[in-house]
Amino acid sequence: MDHIFRDTVSNALRYLESIGLRFHSIDENPQEWIILGVIPTNIGDIRLSVLIRQSPRVMIVYIYHPISILKSSRNKAGEFVNR
Repeated sequence: MDHIFRDTVSNALRYLESIGLRFHSIDENPQEWIILGVIPTNIGDIRLSVLIRQSPRVMIVYIYHPISILKSSRNKAGEFVNR
């Protein structure tokens, strides 16, 4: 695991904890991490999944709420990636 990948995973976990994610599953291997969790809100639980892959370098974030259609998370995702 190279230092950039390790730092990306570490920062992602720290950020997700800071926004109140309750982790349900973390599937880790040297080339790829999959993080699943729930963020409780006053309108119900928001389900979140994150895939972080070392090669090619990619991070994919899925956000799902069963009742409401959420606004695009593009700005927040861009903000997260640029941290």
